[in-house]
Order: sequence, then structure tokens, then C-alpha cells
Amino acid sequence: MTGMLFVRLMESGSTWNNKFECKEKTHMVKTIKRYIAYIPLIPIMIIEWAMWPVAKIHSGLNCISQWLRRVGQ
Repeated sequence: MTGMLFVRLMESGSTWNNKFECKEKTHMVKTIKRYIAYIPLIPIMIIEWAMWPVAKIHSGLNCISQWLRRVGQ
């Protein structure tokens, strides 16, 4: 009798374990998918970071050029 109860307990325990492992795996897959979605953006972000100082220098030179045009008139 106790052997049957022990077998039932082990079966239900393994079922719970499988459900827990399945939840763990789906959570891990969702997390990986979330990070993979950002991978194509990395080159765009690098180009953005590289262009930022160039844009600031261009803006500064443009302001100086306009000021020189106004002063030269």
C-alpha cells in the first residue's frame, strides 16, 4: 500500500517538475528572443554614435560660416 502511494507521489512530483522545467524553458526562450530582436539595431547604433560628433562639428562650422557671412556684408 505504501509502495503505491510512493509511486503516485513520484509521478505527480515528476509531472510538477516537468511543468516547472517547461515554464523555465519558455521564459528563457522569450528572454533570448527579446535580446535577438535588438541585434539588428547594433550597427545602426554604432553609426549613430560615430555620426554624433561629426554632426556637432558640422553644426558649429555652419554657425561660424553664417556669422562670417553676416560680418563680411
